[in-house]
Amino acid sequence: MKKDAIYKKAKALVLKDKNFSPSYVQRKLEIGYNRAVKIVEHIKNEQRHSDDCK
Repeated sequence: MKKDAIYKKAKALVLKDKNFSPSYVQRKLEIGYNRAVKIVEHIKNEQRHSDDCK
């Protein structure tokens, strides 16, 4: 996934609010639902990977 400005904003939002809901990200960042789903899934996978590496 290309990590653009929207991705960075979404990641900060999700981690700050601890809300991994695609519809929440969609509303807050005014992006499409499909894009929000992809971003949230990518963030979840990153978090799992970083937890596995600890």
